[in-house]
Amino acid sequence: MSEAVFYLNRGTKCYPRLLTSVFSLRKYYHGNIVLIQEGELHYAIANVLSKLGVEVRTVPESTESILTRKSSIWREMKEDHAMYLDSDTIICGPINDFFIWIKERGFVATWFTGWSTMNVPVRARIEEWKIIVPNLIGPALEYRRAINSGVQGWCKNAPILVEYERLTKQGATAGCNRRVVDEIALQLLLPHHSHHLAHHTWNTSAVYGDINNARIIHYHGKKHCILGSERCAPWKHHYLDLLASFPESAVELRKHWGDRRLKRFSININRRRQDVTVVAAVNANNAAHFRRNFPNWVRLQGLKKQRFLVFTSESERALKISFLSKYRNARIVRWPHKRMSEGRNGFVFSAFVFGVSKHVKTTHWMRLNSDEAPKYIWWEWPDYFNYLITGRSWGFTFIGEKKDVASSKNCRLDDEHFTPKTSFRRICDPLDFWGNDKRVALSDKFVPSNAICCIEQTNFTRNMAIFLDRDNEGKRSDISQTTIDWYRSLVKNKLDFSCY
Repeated sequence: MSEAVFYLNRGTKCYPRLLTSVFSLRKYYHGNIVLIQEGELHYAIANVLSKLGVEVRTVPESTESILTRKSSIWREMKEDHAMYLDSDTIICGPINDFFIWIKERGFVATWFTGWSTMNVPVRARIEEWKIIVPNLIGPALEYRRAINSGVQGWCKNAPILVEYERLTKQGATAGCNRRVVDEIALQLLLPHHSHHLAHHTWNTSAVYGDINNARIIHYHGKKHCILGSERCAPWKHHYLDLLASFPESAVELRKHWGDRRLKRFSININRRRQDVTVVAAVNANNAAHFRRNFPNWVRLQGLKKQRFLVFTSESERALKISFLSKYRNARIVRWPHKRMSEGRNGFVFSAFVFGVSKHVKTTHWMRLNSDEAPKYIWWEWPDYFNYLITGRSWGFTFIGEKKDVASSKNCRLDDEHFTPKTSFRRICDPLDFWGNDKRVALSDKFVPSNAICCIEQTNFTRNMAIFLDRDNEGKRSDISQTTIDWYRSLVKNKLDFSCY
């Protein structure tokens, strides 16, 4: 008996999501994949789909909504068993079990992220159908588990299919749940038909679900490539992997095809930042880490076009970093170890304050410690322009009395209550990078702080260097060696921030 995975597409906006979903599926499934394409398919997209082993079945473009059309896609199948996937899904594991359930029960629905039919908003959506099928409302609510139609499967002759199509069209005509009309139609029918309900790991919301344990992640509502969202990392990874796998089609694949969020993401990681210099400091203590990590930094989409400034404590030959000469965007500066000489990291902190003040010419600079390794194959830039310091939280730093006016507008730190963006990790310590879109007030007694990877305004660093150099040549043993601690000291000593 034959089987296949089905997709449905209309128009061009879903091209990137469709290709990315198929690409992720091919890592775990080597059977038949069928695309039901309404209307013409762009030749470049068709070429990539062909290389991915996808059979395209072109049908006339329907006047029905795409959701209504989805309920009748089973009519296009020639196979005995089919699994249907929305284009905004990412497959994270084998799908063999799904076909076993289809063959055993005839129809498979998926529990969506553990949601219940008794809770808002699902309950309200179901009750909206009272005007059409009042007798189906009660059983649907008592079913308890809310489903999503983006992942489903069926045998060709499953009795529920004709009812599913009929009720969806009836609901669409009556104006019920236009955004999820097919989904609620299916929810109403399930209590009355034989089926298997797959666990919610088979249809996990990218917004609300546990994506780390998902078999299929569903990026519903165009949530696939939100800037700064850790939850979008699986989609972005597969998308960029897709581009790298088909370089001959790169021009067409890099188009956003009307996908505005993808356009913003692409601009973010492809545009060179003329106002930022990436800075590292290398000495004998961290040279081994630097040799391992630097080639990975300059390989990142989003960082590889940037200027790099590398401070060294010794000659390139002594530190075994002569390979830097082949990178045209890397500048090496020998920094004399005269300031902040206490401790093994005195050179590093001196370079990041006094070295930066002297040698960085851009309005901002970004600090990268040598032991930071890329976690992903791209780098996303946060909103840093209007902040003195942009970084992530890590631990806590005392900033003085609550009454200290600490200019909340000057710092941007992330918070555990906001979606983090993990772009780099420190050895043995995952580094969840910034993701907070709100300006965190520093007037509280404790604030999270970290200087492992952050972006600063260069003028702020220069003034900090002047302040730290007063009377004692940059050696201030009473100040902890982190950027936010320095900020705290400047606030405590009433440094004027009005010029920023």
